Amino acid sequence: MFSSLRSWCRIPVQIHTYTGTNVSGDASFSEPVTYGGYPVEQMEQITDKKGTEYISTMRVYFPES
Repeated sequence: MFSSLRSWCRIPVQIHTYTGTNVSGDASFSEPVTYGGYPVEQMEQITDKKGTEYISTMRVYFPES
């Protein structure tokens, strides 16, 4: 990433990491971690591993760590 673009990555974005399932089978997630990112409104079609299609309305860019 260009150094000039790193300054744009300042919008706080919370990431909850998937940690597995709990006893009742519900998905469980870690405590949120906040990173600086750059959100861009961009519509695109996404297909998961099972072939289910979704429409994404935003993409978030993060600086390299």
